[in-house]
Amino acid sequence: MKAIAAVALAVAACSGGATTPKVPDDNAGDIRVVDAGPSRTGDSYAYVTERPLAIVGMAEARGMSDEVAKRVADLIADRLDVCATEQAAANKLIDGGVRVVAIVDKGGAVTVARDNVKIDPEAATGNALLCVVAPIMQLAFPPTMSPSQRGFAIEAMWGRAIPHSKPTSKAPRAKPVAPPVAPPVTR
Repeated sequence: MKAIAAVALAVAACSGGATTPKVPDDNAGDIRVVDAGPSRTGDSYAYVTERPLAIVGMAEARGMSDEVAKRVADLIADRLDVCATEQAAANKLIDGGVRVVAIVDKGGAVTVARDNVKIDPEAATGNALLCVVAPIMQLAFPPTMSPSQRGFAIEAMWGRAIPHSKPTSKAPRAKPVAPPVAPPVTR
């Protein structure tokens, strides 16, 4: 109940026109969510979520509800954190960041064109492809007949040197968020 009150407080604080997201002091878990609120200058995120070794920001989402966009960002953050942890254990993690623009077709499949992936530093390419791009391409959305193009843009950072909004505590990790699942299609 305390966590729900903390999230409600954060959302209420952000929706009042504040230019920077506020995180309540008692939000000390490993998973932190920051609702950036509506963009006034066009340079803020619609949603930001943090994990011990990952930060994911939903820069833009089209043709999907805010709830689905948040679930996508949470799922990518969960998978990125697990992958970064595994890569670090194998001494293969290179701190880095990536911006990915993904298109969701009418059937629900996700595609990412090579030109829509920007990785920094270039040495982190393996981590970006394995820990961010591959999980994005494994997402599935419900089919649609809408003529509107669906898609999203995320920016992600991973590694030990990423700037968290608050130091990571030793609290246990939450269970990963379930991916968006298409409802059964009846014919």
